[in-house]
Amino acid sequence: MDVNKTSGIDCRKPKKEISLIAVGDVCLAGRINEKLGMTDPFELVKDEIRNCTISVGNLECVVADKGKPIKTSEPILRASSSAIDYLKIFTILSFANNHTLDCGIEGMRDTSDALTRHGVLTLGSGENYQQAIRPLIVERNSLRIAFISFVYSFLQDGIPLFSTLQRMRLYNRPGPARYFLGNILRWIRKLKEKTDCIIASIHWDKADIDYPAPPQRF
Repeated sequence: MDVNKTSGIDCRKPKKEISLIAVGDVCLAGRINEKLGMTDPFELVKDEIRNCTISVGNLECVVADKGKPIKTSEPILRASSSAIDYLKIFTILSFANNHTLDCGIEGMRDTSDALTRHGVLTLGSGENYQQAIRPLIVERNSLRIAFISFVYSFLQDGIPLFSTLQRMRLYNRPGPARYFLGNILRWIRKLKEKTDCIIASIHWDKADIDYPAPPQRF
């Protein structure tokens, strides 16, 4: 009897395993930026982030010197381009959130380009809707992992912000990957056929709310 085999499983073959670290919103702008000064915000955890197989987070600020701040009642979250040095420890950063266009299209592009130059994979934004919702497939240890990322926008009380007409106008405009359930489900069905795992990152709900709105409940 081959002691390396049990119930038909060949124990001599290495298991397909990876380690993944996922963090929440990463913002290096505004009052946070002032408090940090020149201090690395990841100083106490950067070794763990670097040493895992894949690390992923949501970049909820523009990291760019280009682009003019838009007019909005919400705070503009813009960090200096030098903050990229702190973000290089991540494998993947999503840019699908409500601050993607805080400094216009130019700020969005400059942020994505800077991350790419420093070896960080990005998803969740693009020159049009189809590009923005495109999944990112990463292969590690013979495993194919798909990442998809979207932002859900609200008007009030859980009501989606965009009408059908507004959705059509958004399809050909640069920006974040907006959450439309039908499109997401179609992508998931496609990805299930050619990947081992699908990880969805959805930026949704209002701040300081500790319960999901009805559209978020499955």
